[in-house]
Amino acid sequence: MRFVSDITNCRFSFLCNMKWDELNRIESTPSVRYCQRCETAVHLCRNPADFDRHAEKGHCIAYFPESQHDQQELIGLTRRPAD
Repeated sequence: MRFVSDITNCRFSFLCNMKWDELNRIESTPSVRYCQRCETAVHLCRNPADFDRHAEKGHCIAYFPESQHDQQELIGLTRRPAD
């Protein structure tokens, strides 16, 4: 598992090797793309508030922190330490 430095108490339980640009665009919702490999929607998160909102819903997340342009994108499912 990989720790996300600016997200409090969260780890990814599953990291996907797909890249955001490889996912299928959904025209009506630019912040959501579809992963054909996992057959699931992936929600773009740019800040901790977006991240928390989608993680609590159990969504697959693509995380690109606005404040850390050099950080690698992370795509996957999250797991809180209590899980």
